Amino acid sequence: MTQDELWDQKWLQYMQFMHDNHRCPSKYAPEERNMINWAKHNRKVRNKGLMKPSRISKFKQLTDEAIKLHRTNQYG
Repeated sequence: MTQDELWDQKWLQYMQFMHDNHRCPSKYAPEERNMINWAKHNRKVRNKGLMKPSRISKFKQLTDEAIKLHRTNQYG
């Protein structure tokens, strides 16, 4: 399995989790921690400008989905 295939698999796993559970993975649940660490690492890589161009758009799609699931209080 190539690195790109593995990355796509993890991306799909993260997206599937958000669609199934209507929330982002929790850093407190041990079984969800790997997804959090994967996303955190990719966010750091993107911010450094080292992410492959083919992955940037997919990661942007993932972060946009995550933003939609953020909880807000009654005032905002």
